[in-house]
Parts: sequence; structure tokens; C-alpha cells
Amino acid sequence: MPLLLRLLPALLVLLSVLCPVAPAHAREVVVGIYDMEPLSMRGADGRVQGIVVDVMDAVARDEGWTVRYVYDDWDRLMPMLEDGRIDVLAPIAFSETRTAYRYNRDYLVIDWGQIWVRRSTRVDMLFDLQDKLVGGVSMSIFPAGFEAFARRFGVQYRQRDYPDYSALLDALNRGEVDAAVIPRFIGTHHERRGTAEPASIVFSPFEMRYAAMRGRADEVMDALDRRLAAYKADKDSAYHRSLNRWIRVDAPVLPAWLPYALGAAAVLLLALAGVNKALRGQVRRQTEQLRAANADLAVSRDQIRTLLAYQQQAAEDIRRRISREVHDELGQNLTALKFGLHRLGRVVPEGDGPSRERLLSMTRLTEDTIEAVRRISRELRPGHLDDIGLLAASQWLVQDFSANTGIAVHFDGPEQGDDPRQGDGPRQGDGPGQGGDAGAGRERQVPDGRDPLGPMDPDRAVAVYRVLQEALTNVARHAGARHIRVVLRREGGCLRLVVADDGHGFDVHGQRPGGTGYLGIVNMRERVAAFGGEFHIDSGAGGTTVRVSVPLEQSDAQGGGTCGS
Repeated sequence: MPLLLRLLPALLVLLSVLCPVAPAHAREVVVGIYDMEPLSMRGADGRVQGIVVDVMDAVARDEGWTVRYVYDDWDRLMPMLEDGRIDVLAPIAFSETRTAYRYNRDYLVIDWGQIWVRRSTRVDMLFDLQDKLVGGVSMSIFPAGFEAFARRFGVQYRQRDYPDYSALLDALNRGEVDAAVIPRFIGTHHERRGTAEPASIVFSPFEMRYAAMRGRADEVMDALDRRLAAYKADKDSAYHRSLNRWIRVDAPVLPAWLPYALGAAAVLLLALAGVNKALRGQVRRQTEQLRAANADLAVSRDQIRTLLAYQQQAAEDIRRRISREVHDELGQNLTALKFGLHRLGRVVPEGDGPSRERLLSMTRLTEDTIEAVRRISRELRPGHLDDIGLLAASQWLVQDFSANTGIAVHFDGPEQGDDPRQGDGPRQGDGPGQGGDAGAGRERQVPDGRDPLGPMDPDRAVAVYRVLQEALTNVARHAGARHIRVVLRREGGCLRLVVADDGHGFDVHGQRPGGTGYLGIVNMRERVAAFGGEFHIDSGAGGTTVRVSVPLEQSDAQGGGTCGS
């Protein structure tokens, strides 16, 4: 009996460690949300839902909290946050100027503004909104962002405010406003409703996060930082399930992995168990931070690349429209003027030398102008790609470049009659000075309209053509080269382009961001990456070589990396 009494304190200590007492009540977190589909909204059953709610509910489950949501207008939620009636407000755009708030470290999503118009309204560029009536939501940050964006380009417009995005979209569909400022996610959620659609005008990217007043709800914000970083790193987490549910996209993440081993046994000494628990916690925190950083970088890179591809396609559409109008309207008018001058020449008397001389001078000027209009139209949009194919269009581009710059260009491509399905890559090195001389006027006819390179979608052909155009322009501006070699061939399921010159070269890795050379390289790289291709550039004292490989099949482009260079 005395022995049992002496052991009783030790047993009680052991029991308190192995069986901790549950808290008397769970922490209640009050979260303010407002209507911003699909981040936060009410469902048909009246319950709150959206990405903000899904993530907060997951954190509450993992932390043992209860959550009470306050659903109201933005302008009524802000005073509630400031006087402590709610702990957290979401979603809210991150801004370093809002110093009174503490934001969680990892953003939920990156949102940006878009201009929406009715499908019957033609708005291709910012300048089309001059003097138009543009609607916005009064509580949103995006109208102010668009106002600053338009002011930089000198575009003036009239603005009308609406209480929410449903009212704004209804007004746009009814024709009350010419255009509307809509966030990307809200626009995606409403895209199939009504007759509105997004224009090719984007601006003001913002990170959407949770926020609390500084000095309040710190334990809630700490838990959000910790849990959201782990959710982003786990592709099966509530965060990614919510993105797939409401936005229907898969956010790129790194595969989950655990760098530590499980404990060997549950009956280890308490001291050893404590040390083991502390070490595992430290490794877990460091691993979660590394995963979150890598996942964040991958998501940001993917979103930026998507935005760049969207802007490039919008720019290509604008070039196509301008090229068509220049060719069809201005070209036809000049041709009519030329014929009118010819008819006028028939009625001018033979003996009126000065008049006939002036008439002849005007005719020559008109012909030169017609040729300039055709050249500008071709440079804006290579419309002849659709008629003669990428190979012949590239040969014409090379010939015009050689004639205008005096640089000898040697073009190496498949001959007419080659089977485009067979690999016929370069038989010699990639350096300049081999193959056919484009400067000598070498031409290949395509009698039946089929491209010897084989069939490919027009956007892919335009991308390769633009890369060749940019590479030749860079040589003319910077290289000081005397010879260029261009190789354009199909090898299996890949299209390969090589542009090599014998100029003085440059430091590829020393290019200054924002410089013309740097931007040209980035532009070529992103055009190729949009189709899953590979882009490499090597430069030295003997010249520069650009190598491009683009998959010809859509499935390969989506997968990427299937064409080596």
C-alpha cells in the first residue's frame, strides 16, 4: 500500500501527458463576407458558400474552432471589422497602403480587372472607349484601377456606379452602359449569362486575401498562414477542391512528400518522445515553408504566362483587323486613284508636257504608296500564311529581309514533293553560309496550296512566323552580321526553326530587363511556350544561334517538353 501511494503522483503525471483534457469550449471566429462570386456568396438554400468559406471551414475543422459568418454589404462590414464585431473580413485585395490591416501571408487567388461589352459592341482596344459610358461597382477597387490605367493613355470616358455586379451586368445587357469593369472571377462565373462577353482589355492585378485589424485575432491569422500554405502544397486539399468546384481549374502544385520517419514506438520514454516531437515539428514547418514557396512560384508563373498569352493573342487579333482594313479599304482606294490617273492621262493633250509630267509623277507616287500599303499590311498580319503556307511565307519574308538589309540569307527547308511526315532535319551544322541563298531570289511554288511542312493550325504557324521575324529583326539591329542561315523543317511531330548569324554576338545572361533585346527574347520564348515548345539561344564571338522546337499536335503542346532542340 505505501508503495502504491508513492507511485500515484507519477501515474497522474503520465496520464495527464497521454490523455490531455479537452478545452471547455471551442474558439468562435466571426468572419465577415459579402457578395463576390465565386469567392463568397449565398447559395439557393440561403447558406454562404464560395472559396473563402471552403478554406475558412477547413481551417476551423483543423484548429477545432467554430465559425460564424456575417453576410452583409462591404460598406457595412468595414465598420464591423474596425470596432471588433467581426474578427476577419474576406475577400479583400492586398494593398501595402492599408497599414491598419494585417493580411494573411498567402493569397487565395490573383484577380484582375477586365472590360466587358455586349457581343454586338466592337471594342478591340482601350482607345475604343473614348467618350463611352463605363459602369462599375462603387465598393470595388477595380474602377479606380481602370481610371488610372485609362488616364495614362489619355482616354476619357464617363462612369456610372452600381451597387453590385448582378445589377451592373443586367445594366450592360440592357444597353444602359457601353462597357463594364468586371473582375476576372466574377466575369468567368457569369460568362454564360446574358449577352455580355470580355473584351481584350485587362488591368490591375490584385491578390485576394483574408484581413484582420492589427493586434486583433492574431492567433486566427497565424493559423491561416500555417494552414493555407499546407493546403496549397497538397493537391488533394480543401483549397484545390474548392478551386476546381468554383473556378473549374486545377492550380499547379508540387507533389506532397514527407521527409521524416514515423516514430518507432508509442512506449518510448517521455523525454525521448518530447525531443522527437520537437524535431519533427521543426522539420515539418521548414518543409511546409519550402513547399508553399515552390507552389506559390509555380502558380504565379503559370498565371503570368496565361496573361501574356492572352495579351499576345489580343494584339494579334488587333493586327489582323488593322491589316484587313488597310489592305481592303486603303488599298482599294489607292488602286481606284491609280486607274483614275491613267484615265486622266488619256484626255491630257500630247503637247501639254508639264501637265503630263506632273500626272506621271502622281501616278508613280500612287504606285509607291500602294506598294507601301501592301508591305505594312503584310508586316501587321502575315495573311498570306493562310494562302501559301508557313514555308513559302517564311521564304518570302527572308527574301524581303535580304533585299532590304543587304545581308545574305541562306534558307534551308523541305523541297516541294518532300513527305512532311518524314524527318528531314539539317544535314550539316547550324552555322550560316550553307543551304539555298534567299538573297538570290530562290522561290518554291506550292501548286495545290499544301504546305510541304504539313498541316498545322493557323495560330501555331503565326507563332513560328513571328519568332522568325523577331530573330531576323534582332540580327539587323544588333548583330552586325554578313550572313544568316535559316533552317525550317519538320522532324516527326515537331517543327524546328534555326536562325544562325555570323555577327559579333552578345551576353545572353547579361541582358538588362526592360531593354529591347531582352524584351525580344522574352517575346519569342513566350510565343513558343504557349504551344508547349522549347526555345534556346546561344551567342558568342562567332555569332548567335536561335533554336526553336514546336509540337505540331495539340496534345503535345499541352503536355510540353516533347520536342527537344
